[in-house]
Amino acid sequence: MDSRSRMDPVEQVYDHRIRGVGVIMVQVDRRMHAHAGCWFMLASLTPPTLMVAIPNEFAARALIPESGRFTVSLAAEDQVGVVDQFFSGLTAADEFAPGTLVTAPSGQPALGGSPGVFDCAVAGHWDLGDFLLVAGGIQAAGGERPHCVNLTVNAIQARTGGSPKVVLPRQALAAPSTSPPPVALNEAADTVYARRRFGPMLLAAGSPSAAAQGTTRAAVQVSHDPPRFLWSLPEHDALTAALTSGGGWSLTLTEGDRDPDAPGRWVDGARFRWADEEPLVAVRESRRPYFAGVGPERLESPTLPHDALWLARVDHFGEAATERSRL
Repeated sequence: MDSRSRMDPVEQVYDHRIRGVGVIMVQVDRRMHAHAGCWFMLASLTPPTLMVAIPNEFAARALIPESGRFTVSLAAEDQVGVVDQFFSGLTAADEFAPGTLVTAPSGQPALGGSPGVFDCAVAGHWDLGDFLLVAGGIQAAGGERPHCVNLTVNAIQARTGGSPKVVLPRQALAAPSTSPPPVALNEAADTVYARRRFGPMLLAAGSPSAAAQGTTRAAVQVSHDPPRFLWSLPEHDALTAALTSGGGWSLTLTEGDRDPDAPGRWVDGARFRWADEEPLVAVRESRRPYFAGVGPERLESPTLPHDALWLARVDHFGEAATERSRL
């Protein structure tokens, strides 16, 4: 859902992962930006924090730091037409269909009728070159339709009639002429985030002498040039210790992407095959998409006292440990 995804070979493998769609919105004075995307994750519960990657060519890249506030709203399956609006070339928020916008407690716009809305304050940001990575401290969360199923990028891409022509929402919109109705957000952030459809991944890290593994949903692609992943781990987790000690890493898609009701089930049969210092997963009679590399970078974030953020460049990717494409 951004300008470079079709040119990124890693993104084509990443398309196998279930990814719930969110709508990121920000407003400063009479300027507003809204776009749909899936590069966000819940990075911490203490304090509740979302990590969001914003394409550099989108107006939100400048507006979010200026505002210090933004919202992320989960789109429902029956809102695919609403999501299409954000890529239709509209120039003013008043052109959205009635009910598309509501106002979060911070005064920022959010998606009306959403299963879940996160009202965020900027807690830090990092320039990745082609994307801006933003930490958003969740100030309030809730949903108008909590029982609706989250729309996925996979469902959008699989539409038999084909997707409508996409006009990337690079420019800011004229803000609505009248304030949208307020939305009450009074739920726990993890309860709301649980409504997002987001496939788990198996993270392995370390060296042959000291390796660790575990399933996580707190891992997401955040850059195309070069392809990079971000993940979050508890400060005292075994994986954090393995990453700190050096060595390689891999992220492998699990059975949870094929069967959302049984996330992580495939991990029980996992074992490792080391190649170029990377712990690549090998499973009998199984071909799983994976990403791998060495030397991830820890991002310092004083607002996350209990969790560690890791930024890692992809060096290899494929669909089986024996099939490796080098970048």
